[in-house]
Amino acid sequence: EGEELIATEVVTISGTLMEFFRRGRFEEFSACYPHRKMQFFREGTNEKLSDKYFDWLLPMGRGQRGLLISPPKAGKSTLLLDMADSIQRCNPDVKVLVLLVEQSPESIGQFRKRIDREELVYTTYEDTPEKQIEAAEFLLSRAKRLAECGRQVCLLVDSMNALAHAY
Repeated sequence: EGEELIATEVVTISGTLMEFFRRGRFEEFSACYPHRKMQFFREGTNEKLSDKYFDWLLPMGRGQRGLLISPPKAGKSTLLLDMADSIQRCNPDVKVLVLLVEQSPESIGQFRKRIDREELVYTTYEDTPEKQIEAAEFLLSRAKRLAECGRQVCLLVDSMNALAHAY
């Protein structure tokens, strides 16, 4: 009695305007050849030496998979953080998602300072394997939903060994 109905309209879904929104099922998508290069360095931006090395030594295309392998304490996490920064800076159309599994609080703190909260999922070495698996599956599901919406997604994972142990 006396209540008015207010019409609402959905304008965006996951940051995509409704007029451009298309959604399919991720499992029905076909793999594509990585024909478009992922850019890590652009003149006039924060020109770090690691960004130039990424472009020169890691010519990666969109849709390509890569694996960074080195002994413990060699700087993989720092390199991964620099890679996330350079992808965000040089490829504004790419959504960078970062999964940190079984990391120290100090390492997580470094990522939290430079990666948006909604793009970072992490577990510490104190968390149970079940929680680590749940975090990984959550972020993978988010990446799939973004891809279904037509977004470009880059998923960075540290550490695959810890994730394999959790599974």
